Amino acid sequence: VIGQERISERTVIITIFLMFFIATGLGVWLVVRTDLLVLLIGFVCFCIGILYTFGPVPLSRMPLGEIFSGVTMGFGIFFLAVYVNAYDAGIANLLWQGEMVTIQFNLIEIIRIGVVSLPCIFTIANIMLANNLCDLDEDIRNHRYTLPYYIGRKMGVLLFNALYYASFLVVVISVA
Repeated sequence: VIGQERISERTVIITIFLMFFIATGLGVWLVVRTDLLVLLIGFVCFCIGILYTFGPVPLSRMPLGEIFSGVTMGFGIFFLAVYVNAYDAGIANLLWQGEMVTIQFNLIEIIRIGVVSLPCIFTIANIMLANNLCDLDEDIRNHRYTLPYYIGRKMGVLLFNALYYASFLVVVISVA
């Protein structure tokens, strides 16, 4: 889009930094309203997001892209949304007192949140899988060895279908 619409490099850089500072400001505000666990999880998700397309070997060029994007966006963002809205429920917290850092969490609640987030994890992974299946030939030419490269197009489509079926199954299990 940047090249097609002839958007200047200056505009792109200003937009990137503007979005970064807005996100950082909102993140700090959430940390102040809750605790340091939001900062830790946000930082991990942010680093995974950066490493997805940056570095000597970005995650997007490996067969791990679906897993990282599914877990980061499907569970990480989902968990943070639940956590900041139910902070007082005692789901988890990170305390820093002097030289001691303590992480406490309610295992049953984390498992519940994990199960409820599975459809998000599976469908977000499927977005990446569908993209990688469609771009398989181009990815091979560009030395991007994504999951479909290793499992093949046919198995990739079967995995795609299985993840959607699993999403529906998890919803039924969650209700039960």
